[in-house]
Amino acid sequence: MDALKNFFESLKEKLKAAWAEQQESELFISTKEKFEALPVAAQKAITVSGLFFLILLILWWPLSNFLDSMDFNGKFDDRRQTLKELLKIERDLASQPNMPMPPAPSSMKVQFDQKITGAGVKPEQVKEQSEMPQQNVGGAEQRGFQYRITHLTVRQALDLSYELEHTDPSFKVAGLELAAEPQDPHFYVVGIKIVSFAPKVADAGAPGRGLIDVIKKKSGAKAEDNAE
Repeated sequence: MDALKNFFESLKEKLKAAWAEQQESELFISTKEKFEALPVAAQKAITVSGLFFLILLILWWPLSNFLDSMDFNGKFDDRRQTLKELLKIERDLASQPNMPMPPAPSSMKVQFDQKITGAGVKPEQVKEQSEMPQQNVGGAEQRGFQYRITHLTVRQALDLSYELEHTDPSFKVAGLELAAEPQDPHFYVVGIKIVSFAPKVADAGAPGRGLIDVIKKKSGAKAEDNAE
């Protein structure tokens, strides 16, 4: 305690000595004379301005910290609200029943063949039957099966397409092509494409790929960026 008291006493004496030395300098004396030569109103204005500047200088550091803390709290509240909304969305998604995956059209080939036979189509009329390549359409996986059948009327082609499409509620006729046969224009070579759309399996269900894991990883990346 005595050492601290002696330190302040020494500092006080040094400040007094520095102030006394400044009062004897030519710059201080010249400035003082010019100040005293000013009107009283100007002297008061300069004094008030100096005090205001001194007070502002003293308060600037805590005031800037206070403003920074308010900005930080605002950002924190926004992120907390966003996190709450994301957690609510994740809970809502988890509570929803899983949508069944539609069957691939190729897995229903036996049913297709039965309906084609039931429509009176002979085996030799079926010139082509093959699975279509998978495609990404609008974020969903398109799978399909196609037939090329000869010697069908327009009515037979429409009826058969309807029957094949209604093999499963998820199936759709993606293409129906008719080309008239040269030997008899009343009959057509018909191409039928049956497709289904399956949503892509997301990585969110895998370990370390859940919604919370993604948020944590993003928060960690931001913290690293701020540290740099």
